[in-house]
Amino acid sequence: MQSGKQVEFRGTKVIAAIGVLCGAAMFLGLPAIVLIYGAHLHTAVQVITIILAIIVAGPIVLVAAFFGIVIPTKATKQQPTSDEDEPRPADSQVSD
Repeated sequence: MQSGKQVEFRGTKVIAAIGVLCGAAMFLGLPAIVLIYGAHLHTAVQVITIILAIIVAGPIVLVAAFFGIVIPTKATKQQPTSDEDEPRPADSQVSD
C-alpha cells in the first residue's frame, strides 16, 4: 500500500559533494595556512588556531554529507484515491 507521499531526491548528492569539498578544504587549508604563514605567531596561538579549524571544519563536512543525503528536494502529499483513505467527519451529536 502506498503511504500517500511522494519524495524526490534530485541534485542532493551534488550539494552534499560541494559541502564536503568546502569542509575538507577548510579542514586541510586553514591549518596549512597557519603553519605556512603563521611563523610570527606564538606557538600556542598556532596550535589553538589549528585545533579550532579542525573542530569547526569536521562537523561541517559531516553535516553537509548527512543533510545532502537525507533531505529531499521535493516532498508532496498525494490525494486519497479511495473512500477508505478519506478522513471521516467527527460525530456532531451531543448526548444528554
